[in-house]
Amino acid sequence: MKTAFAAAWSVAATVALAAPPDLAALSDANFVDTGDALADIVSQSGLALSTMSMWNAGLDQAGPMRAAFQLKTRSGPTHRFTLPCPGGGSAIGTIRDADGSGDLSRRDTFVTEFDHCMTDGETATGRGEFTVAAHRFEGHVEITELDFRFDAMGTPSLRWTGTAHLTLRSDLHRGTEVYTVRYRDLAVQGAGRDMHWNFTLELVRPPIGDTVVALNGPLSIGPMPLRLRQDWRFVMRAQGLPRDGQLTAIDTQGARLEIEAGRRVYAYRFYQAGNGGWMPDASSQSRRQTAP
Repeated sequence: MKTAFAAAWSVAATVALAAPPDLAALSDANFVDTGDALADIVSQSGLALSTMSMWNAGLDQAGPMRAAFQLKTRSGPTHRFTLPCPGGGSAIGTIRDADGSGDLSRRDTFVTEFDHCMTDGETATGRGEFTVAAHRFEGHVEITELDFRFDAMGTPSLRWTGTAHLTLRSDLHRGTEVYTVRYRDLAVQGAGRDMHWNFTLELVRPPIGDTVVALNGPLSIGPMPLRLRQDWRFVMRAQGLPRDGQLTAIDTQGARLEIEAGRRVYAYRFYQAGNGGWMPDASSQSRRQTAP
Protein backbone atom coordinates (compact mmCIF):
# COMPACT_ATOMS: atom_id res chain seq x y z
CA MET A 1 0.00 0.00 0.00
CA LYS A 2 2.80 2.39 0.90
CA THR A 3 4.57 1.56 -2.36
CA ALA A 4 1.42 2.12 -4.40
CA PHE A 5 0.73 5.40 -2.60
CA ALA A 6 4.29 6.56 -3.16
CA ALA A 7 4.10 5.69 -6.84
CA ALA A 8 0.81 7.52 -7.24
CA TRP A 9 2.23 10.56 -5.42
CA SER A 10 5.30 10.51 -7.65
CA VAL A 11 3.17 10.42 -10.82
CA ALA A 12 0.97 13.25 -9.54
CA ALA A 13 4.00 15.35 -8.65
CA THR A 14 5.54 14.75 -12.06
CA VAL A 15 2.33 15.79 -13.82
CA ALA A 16 2.10 18.90 -11.66
CA LEU A 17 5.66 19.90 -12.46
CA ALA A 18 5.13 19.30 -16.16
CA ALA A 19 1.84 21.19 -16.32
CA PRO A 20 1.99 24.37 -18.40
CA PRO A 21 1.80 27.69 -16.55
CA ASP A 22 -1.59 29.32 -16.09
CA LEU A 23 -1.69 31.73 -19.02
CA ALA A 24 -4.67 33.56 -17.49
CA ALA A 25 -2.63 34.80 -14.51
CA LEU A 26 0.75 36.37 -13.86
CA SER A 27 3.47 33.94 -12.84
CA ASP A 28 7.23 33.67 -12.63
CA ALA A 29 7.07 31.81 -15.95
CA ASN A 30 5.34 34.53 -17.97
CA PHE A 31 6.04 37.86 -16.28
CA VAL A 32 8.95 38.72 -18.61
CA ASP A 33 6.89 38.14 -21.77
CA THR A 34 4.03 40.13 -20.23
CA GLY A 35 6.41 42.95 -19.34
CA ASP A 36 7.75 42.99 -22.90
CA ALA A 37 4.19 43.32 -24.27
CA LEU A 38 3.46 46.24 -21.95
CA ALA A 39 6.81 47.88 -22.72
CA ASP A 40 5.92 47.72 -26.41
CA ILE A 41 2.63 49.50 -25.69
CA VAL A 42 4.48 52.24 -23.79
CA SER A 43 7.00 52.76 -26.59
CA GLN A 44 4.31 52.81 -29.29
CA SER A 45 2.30 55.30 -27.27
CA GLY A 46 5.27 57.59 -26.94
CA LEU A 47 6.19 57.51 -30.61
CA ALA A 48 3.15 59.49 -31.70
CA LEU A 49 0.30 58.79 -29.33
CA SER A 50 -0.34 55.29 -30.65
CA THR A 51 -3.73 56.03 -32.15
CA MET A 52 -2.50 58.98 -34.22
CA SER A 53 0.89 57.64 -35.25
CA MET A 54 -0.19 56.19 -38.59
CA TRP A 55 -1.82 59.43 -39.69
CA ASN A 56 1.26 61.42 -38.72
CA ALA A 57 3.44 58.94 -40.61
CA GLY A 58 1.41 59.08 -43.81
CA LEU A 59 0.48 62.73 -43.76
CA ASP A 60 1.78 66.13 -42.78
CA GLN A 61 3.98 65.99 -39.67
CA ALA A 62 2.17 69.00 -38.21
CA GLY A 63 -0.90 66.79 -37.76
CA PRO A 64 -3.43 65.23 -40.13
CA MET A 65 -6.47 67.24 -39.08
CA ARG A 66 -5.10 70.69 -39.85
CA ALA A 67 -3.14 69.46 -42.86
CA ALA A 68 -6.27 67.92 -44.34
CA PHE A 69 -8.37 71.04 -43.95
CA GLN A 70 -5.66 73.38 -45.21
CA LEU A 71 -5.57 71.78 -48.66
CA LYS A 72 -6.37 74.43 -51.27
CA THR A 73 -7.52 72.08 -54.05
CA ARG A 74 -10.76 71.00 -52.39
CA SER A 75 -13.95 71.09 -54.44
CA GLY A 76 -17.31 70.23 -52.85
CA PRO A 77 -18.05 68.48 -49.55
CA THR A 78 -15.90 65.42 -50.38
CA HIS A 79 -12.25 65.53 -51.35
CA ARG A 80 -9.98 62.58 -52.12
CA PHE A 81 -6.22 62.75 -52.46
CA THR A 82 -3.12 60.52 -52.45
CA LEU A 83 0.12 61.23 -50.62
CA PRO A 84 3.40 59.31 -51.09
CA CYS A 85 4.92 57.60 -48.06
CA PRO A 86 8.59 58.20 -47.15
CA GLY A 87 9.78 54.70 -48.11
CA GLY A 88 7.33 53.91 -50.91
CA GLY A 89 3.66 53.18 -51.25
CA SER A 90 0.97 55.71 -50.50
CA ALA A 91 -1.70 56.92 -48.11
CA ILE A 92 -5.06 57.61 -49.70
CA GLY A 93 -7.16 60.16 -47.84
CA THR A 94 -10.80 61.11 -48.12
CA ILE A 95 -12.24 64.20 -46.39
CA ARG A 96 -15.98 64.59 -45.95
CA ASP A 97 -16.77 68.13 -44.87
CA ALA A 98 -20.21 67.67 -43.32
CA ASP A 99 -21.29 71.32 -43.31
CA GLY A 100 -19.18 72.53 -46.22
CA SER A 101 -17.51 75.15 -44.03
CA GLY A 102 -13.93 74.24 -44.84
CA ASP A 103 -13.18 74.24 -41.11
CA LEU A 104 -12.88 71.39 -38.65
CA SER A 105 -16.40 70.88 -37.28
CA ARG A 106 -18.74 68.24 -35.87
CA ARG A 107 -19.48 65.22 -38.12
CA ASP A 108 -16.56 65.93 -40.44
CA THR A 109 -14.93 62.62 -41.37
CA PHE A 110 -11.39 61.78 -42.43
CA VAL A 111 -10.68 58.32 -43.90
CA THR A 112 -7.19 56.93 -44.52
CA GLU A 113 -6.35 53.81 -46.50
CA PHE A 114 -2.73 52.67 -46.59
CA ASP A 115 -1.47 51.07 -49.77
CA HIS A 116 1.81 49.43 -48.70
CA CYS A 117 2.90 52.65 -47.04
CA MET A 118 6.54 52.25 -45.98
CA THR A 119 7.59 54.32 -42.95
CA ASP A 120 10.53 53.75 -40.58
CA GLY A 121 11.26 50.36 -42.14
CA GLU A 122 7.71 48.98 -41.70
CA THR A 123 4.83 48.66 -44.13
CA ALA A 124 1.47 50.05 -43.07
CA THR A 125 -1.74 48.64 -44.51
CA GLY A 126 -5.41 48.70 -43.57
CA ARG A 127 -8.02 51.37 -43.14
CA GLY A 128 -8.89 53.87 -40.46
CA GLU A 129 -11.23 56.77 -40.06
CA PHE A 130 -12.11 59.42 -37.53
CA THR A 131 -15.25 61.49 -37.18
CA VAL A 132 -15.23 64.80 -35.36
CA ALA A 133 -17.51 64.36 -32.34
CA ALA A 134 -17.00 67.89 -30.99
CA HIS A 135 -14.93 71.00 -31.67
CA ARG A 136 -15.09 74.06 -29.43
CA PHE A 137 -13.10 76.69 -27.59
CA GLU A 138 -13.07 77.21 -23.83
CA GLY A 139 -11.24 80.48 -23.36
CA HIS A 140 -7.79 80.04 -24.90
CA VAL A 141 -8.10 76.21 -24.97
CA GLU A 142 -9.16 74.49 -28.22
CA ILE A 143 -10.92 71.14 -27.63
CA THR A 144 -11.34 68.54 -30.36
CA GLU A 145 -13.01 65.15 -29.81
CA LEU A 146 -12.61 62.38 -32.37
CA ASP A 147 -14.27 58.98 -32.73
CA PHE A 148 -11.90 56.47 -34.35
CA ARG A 149 -12.60 53.23 -36.16
CA PHE A 150 -9.82 50.94 -37.38
CA ASP A 151 -9.99 47.99 -39.78
CA ALA A 152 -6.80 45.87 -39.63
CA MET A 153 -4.82 49.08 -39.66
CA GLY A 154 -1.14 49.25 -38.81
CA THR A 155 2.09 47.37 -39.38
CA PRO A 156 3.13 43.76 -38.68
CA SER A 157 4.45 44.87 -35.28
CA LEU A 158 1.18 46.52 -34.22
CA ARG A 159 -2.21 46.28 -35.91
CA TRP A 160 -5.59 47.57 -34.68
CA THR A 161 -9.22 46.65 -35.29
CA GLY A 162 -12.00 48.38 -33.37
CA THR A 163 -12.81 51.78 -31.91
CA ALA A 164 -11.35 54.51 -29.70
CA HIS A 165 -12.26 58.02 -28.59
CA LEU A 166 -9.69 60.79 -28.48
CA THR A 167 -9.90 64.20 -26.82
CA LEU A 168 -7.27 66.79 -27.69
CA ARG A 169 -6.95 69.92 -25.55
CA SER A 170 -4.63 72.53 -27.08
CA ASP A 171 -3.63 75.48 -24.91
CA LEU A 172 -3.23 78.22 -27.49
CA HIS A 173 -1.34 80.50 -25.06
CA ARG A 174 1.12 78.03 -23.56
CA GLY A 175 1.40 75.70 -26.53
CA THR A 176 0.76 72.58 -24.43
CA GLU A 177 -1.26 69.71 -25.92
CA VAL A 178 -3.05 67.07 -23.83
CA TYR A 179 -4.25 63.92 -25.59
CA THR A 180 -6.63 61.52 -23.84
CA VAL A 181 -7.45 58.26 -25.64
CA ARG A 182 -10.10 55.85 -24.37
CA TYR A 183 -9.80 52.50 -26.09
CA ARG A 184 -13.07 50.60 -26.52
CA ASP A 185 -12.32 46.88 -26.70
CA LEU A 186 -9.73 47.57 -29.38
CA ALA A 187 -8.36 44.29 -30.79
CA VAL A 188 -4.59 44.60 -31.18
CA GLN A 189 -2.19 42.16 -32.80
CA GLY A 190 1.54 42.51 -32.39
CA ALA A 191 4.65 40.40 -31.78
CA GLY A 192 2.60 37.20 -31.94
CA ARG A 193 0.15 38.37 -29.27
CA ASP A 194 -3.58 39.02 -29.38
CA MET A 195 -4.63 41.82 -27.05
CA HIS A 196 -7.75 43.79 -26.21
CA TRP A 197 -7.31 47.35 -24.98
CA ASN A 198 -9.88 49.08 -22.77
CA PHE A 199 -7.51 51.36 -20.88
CA THR A 200 -7.15 55.13 -21.01
CA LEU A 201 -3.95 56.73 -22.24
CA GLU A 202 -3.07 60.33 -21.44
CA LEU A 203 -0.18 62.12 -23.10
CA VAL A 204 0.93 65.66 -22.22
CA ARG A 205 3.19 67.35 -24.77
CA PRO A 206 4.62 70.76 -23.80
CA PRO A 207 6.10 73.13 -26.40
CA ILE A 208 9.55 72.60 -24.86
CA GLY A 209 10.76 69.62 -22.85
CA ASP A 210 9.83 65.98 -22.42
CA THR A 211 6.44 64.42 -23.05
CA VAL A 212 4.79 62.50 -20.19
CA VAL A 213 2.52 59.47 -20.62
CA ALA A 214 0.13 57.65 -18.27
CA LEU A 215 -1.85 54.43 -18.83
CA ASN A 216 -4.69 53.35 -16.52
CA GLY A 217 -7.44 50.75 -16.80
CA PRO A 218 -8.06 47.22 -18.12
CA LEU A 219 -6.61 45.27 -20.99
CA SER A 220 -6.08 41.59 -21.77
CA ILE A 221 -3.06 39.83 -23.24
CA GLY A 222 -4.28 36.56 -24.70
CA PRO A 223 -6.50 34.96 -22.01
CA MET A 224 -4.95 37.07 -19.22
CA PRO A 225 -7.03 40.03 -17.96
CA LEU A 226 -4.96 42.78 -16.33
CA ARG A 227 -5.52 46.22 -14.86
CA LEU A 228 -2.93 48.94 -15.43
CA ARG A 229 -1.99 51.48 -12.77
CA GLN A 230 0.45 54.28 -13.48
CA ASP A 231 2.59 54.66 -10.33
CA TRP A 232 4.48 57.60 -11.78
CA ARG A 233 4.29 58.88 -15.30
CA PHE A 234 6.64 57.82 -18.05
CA VAL A 235 8.89 60.65 -19.20
CA MET A 236 9.47 60.27 -22.92
CA ARG A 237 12.38 61.49 -25.00
CA ALA A 238 11.84 62.97 -28.45
CA GLN A 239 12.39 59.59 -30.11
CA GLY A 240 9.47 58.13 -28.18
CA LEU A 241 11.41 56.10 -25.60
CA PRO A 242 10.90 56.53 -21.83
CA ARG A 243 13.75 57.48 -19.54
CA ASP A 244 11.77 57.36 -16.28
CA GLY A 245 8.43 56.15 -14.92
CA GLN A 246 6.73 53.05 -13.56
CA LEU A 247 3.60 51.09 -14.50
CA THR A 248 2.03 48.26 -12.47
CA ALA A 249 -0.10 45.50 -14.04
CA ILE A 250 -2.38 43.53 -11.66
CA ASP A 251 -4.16 40.26 -12.50
CA THR A 252 -7.51 39.06 -11.16
CA GLN A 253 -5.84 37.12 -8.31
CA GLY A 254 -3.92 40.13 -7.04
CA ALA A 255 -0.49 39.21 -8.42
CA ARG A 256 1.28 42.25 -9.81
CA LEU A 257 4.07 43.17 -12.18
CA GLU A 258 6.01 46.42 -11.94
CA ILE A 259 7.53 47.78 -15.17
CA GLU A 260 10.06 50.51 -14.48
CA ALA A 261 11.82 52.46 -17.18
CA GLY A 262 15.45 52.64 -16.20
CA ARG A 263 18.45 53.87 -18.10
CA ARG A 264 18.56 51.95 -21.41
CA VAL A 265 16.36 49.00 -20.29
CA TYR A 266 13.15 48.23 -18.40
CA ALA A 267 13.26 46.52 -15.00
CA TYR A 268 10.55 43.94 -14.23
CA ARG A 269 9.54 42.94 -10.69
CA PHE A 270 6.97 40.18 -10.11
CA TYR A 271 4.97 39.85 -6.87
CA GLN A 272 2.77 36.81 -6.27
CA ALA A 273 -0.78 37.27 -4.96
CA GLY A 274 -0.59 37.98 -1.24
CA ASN A 275 2.87 39.50 -1.39
CA GLY A 276 2.22 43.05 -0.25
CA GLY A 277 5.82 43.79 0.64
CA TRP A 278 8.75 45.40 -1.14
CA MET A 279 10.68 42.22 -1.96
CA PRO A 280 9.63 40.73 -5.32
CA ASP A 281 9.28 36.99 -5.84
CA ALA A 282 11.15 37.29 -9.14
CA SER A 283 12.83 40.04 -11.13
CA SER A 284 14.39 40.52 -14.53
CA GLN A 285 15.48 43.07 -17.11
CA SER A 286 14.03 43.52 -20.54
CA ARG A 287 15.95 43.73 -23.77
CA ARG A 288 13.51 46.48 -24.79
CA GLN A 289 15.35 49.75 -25.13
CA THR A 290 14.65 52.86 -23.10
CA ALA A 291 16.17 56.32 -23.45
CA PRO A 292 19.64 56.90 -21.98
